Amino acid sequence: MWFYSWIVMQIFIETQGGERFPLMVKSSDRIFNVMEKILEKEDIPVHNQCLIFDYRRLDYNLTCLCSTKLGTR
Repeated sequence: MWFYSWIVMQIFIETQGGERFPLMVKSSDRIFNVMEKILEKEDIPVHNQCLIFDYRRLDYNLTCLCSTKLGTR
């Protein structure tokens, strides 16, 4: 039997205009899921978003938050 422990965390998103807002995510969320949450919360279309962490662009097709080492920073 497999047991997965997903961590729920709060991250902060900063827009190009410098506005910051918190967002609750799970470590199992894919980058695209995070972009959809940003769309729901701030009405910023997914195709207008570019998520960058640790000076690199996060690939919305492949990357899971757990693989970005987001929780370690």
